[in-house]
Order: sequence, then C-alpha cells, then structure tokens
Amino acid sequence: MLKKVISIAAMSFVCATAVFAASDKTVAVVNNEAIFESEYNEALAPVLQQFKAQTPAAEQTAENIKKLEDYVLSQKIDEVLVKQAIKKQSIKVSAKEIQDAVNQVKKSQNLTDAAFNAELKKEGITLAKFESSIKDQLAARKLITQNAASQMKTPSESETRAFYDKVMLKVKNDNAKTGLSKEDDALAGEIARLVKRASGEQAKIRIIAINTQGLSGSELKAAQNRVSEAKDALKEGQGFAVVASKYNSSEALRANGGDAGAVAKGDLSVVSSALDSAVFKLNVGGYTKDPIKTNIGYYFVKVEGKTAPRDTPVTYEEVKSDIQNALLQVAERKAVADYFAKLRDNAQIKINR
Repeated sequence: MLKKVISIAAMSFVCATAVFAASDKTVAVVNNEAIFESEYNEALAPVLQQFKAQTPAAEQTAENIKKLEDYVLSQKIDEVLVKQAIKKQSIKVSAKEIQDAVNQVKKSQNLTDAAFNAELKKEGITLAKFESSIKDQLAARKLITQNAASQMKTPSESETRAFYDKVMLKVKNDNAKTGLSKEDDALAGEIARLVKRASGEQAKIRIIAINTQGLSGSELKAAQNRVSEAKDALKEGQGFAVVASKYNSSEALRANGGDAGAVAKGDLSVVSSALDSAVFKLNVGGYTKDPIKTNIGYYFVKVEGKTAPRDTPVTYEEVKSDIQNALLQVAERKAVADYFAKLRDNAQIKINR
C-alpha cells in the first residue's frame, strides 16, 4: 500500500513538473542551464517598478523599457555564468564569513538587530534569503579576486599625484580639458565635486521623512495624517528628536531620532531643491515649521550645527588615499568587465526573446 502511495505521489510530481516546465518558458540558455521566464520576470519587476516611479512619463518609451529588459537579462546571464564558475572552481564561503558580512551591513547602516529585522520584513526578505544573497556575493568576490587580481593594483605615487593635478583643474573649472579618457575624466570631475563639497558650507541636520511614494487610498491618507500629527507635535513644543523617533517612516531614522549627519550644499537636491535650499536658509537650532513636499514624501528638517566654507585649497595629502581608492575601483571595474567578457566568450549562450 505504501509503495502504491509513493508511486502515485511520484507520478503526480512528474506530471506537475511537466506542466510547470511547459508553461514556464526559457528566456535564455547558458551552457545548457536555462533561465526561466518566471525568474527573469521576478528580477525585472522591481527594476521596472523603480524605473516607472522615478522616470518622467515622456521618457518611459518602449525603447527605454526594452533597454531595461535587455539589461536585466544580461545581469541574469552574468549571474548564471558566475555561479557556474564558482562551482567549477570549488569556491567556498564559511558560515563565519557570512555572519561577519551581515554584522558589517548592520554596522554600516547603524542598525540594531531589531531595526535590521524590521528592514528585512519591510523589504519582504527572510533572513535566510538575505544570508544566501550575502553568500553569493562573497563567493562572487572571491571568484573575481582569484581570476582578476593581477589587474587590481594600487596606483603608484606618481600616478596618484598626476591624477590629483587633473582633479584640481576640475575644481577650478568643471569644463576644464584634462586629456584623460572619457571614463577617467568623469572620475576626475566626480572627485572634484566631492572636494568642493568638503570645502563648502555644511550643516548637521535631523530630519523627519514620511514616505508617500507608491501609496494610494487609505495608506496615502494615513501617511498624510502622520505628517499633520508630526507638524502639530512640533508646534506644541515637543523636541524634534522625539517627534522624529515617532514619525519617521524609516526604522533607522526612528532609532536615531532622525540624525542625518552632515550635508553640504547640493547634497539634498537629489531629493528636492526646495529641501536643500531650506537647510541652508535656516539658522542653527531652526527647523521647518511646515513640511516640504517631495516626489517621495514629506520632510521636516532641523539644523543643529553649521561649518563655514574653508578658504584654503585641499592639499594632495588630504585626498591622496581617496584618489588611490577611486583609481583602484576603476581598475577593479575594468578587471571585472574583462573577466565577464572572457566568461561570455567561452560560454554557449542562446537568447530566446
């Protein structure tokens, strides 16, 4: 009787698998390993959602969406190639390495265990899934290090100083000709921007950020009510940090009383130019009495300190390590790109889209 039950169960599983395989098409095959439409769509969905939320309607063209779809598929192909290479080269990641990496994430984000678990829950990710993702990342890093380490050399003193000179040209003039490659010129411009940021006026702030992005109906109404409640609490004289601890959407900001550290002019423009402007109009101790509406929600901000802009140029020694790290990162990106290109050249890849 038991054997019959097992046989029926096995037959049911085979039939179910056959039906699933028939309905779940393959979008690509990498060295005889299929990438199914379901897993591709799972990877595409959040990317597409973010694109639609942050991109003006006029730019949400079929052509741009197609580019996004192709990019996600390319990433999935690279993911399979990496996993195959990891398996082939028998690369292992220990439980301690995974735990150390998880602890580093918590530390870098200033998250308590409770806040970390709350963020995972908010993102709909289990701890096991997060640790599995960390394991894959660590294994991939080991793979890259073992196969592309020869290209990842810290730049010499002369190379670093020469690049510093190019950066200072960009500090003086954003459009200065550096004679560098397009990528290196862009890097010099980015470092110049950071140098100017470090040299300019800065403000230490606390924020109350109440998210409304992607909300509608009762959820949007509830968020708007929280904005009104936060405004009333501040008006009643409750401390800004106390109100921030209660009303911030982010668990991390609630945990630290809305402490957002130091910002320079322009930093907050990526959220809202009005928010950035408000910060540097406020005196120390002042805060916005009314919420500032942005594309992602409402903000209150308080300025707790200010640093005047420096009147002396940034020296080579001050930015030497930053420049070396930046140049090393460029070398690493190139090494990774070259390695992936090599993996692709040696692979059999068939795309079915």
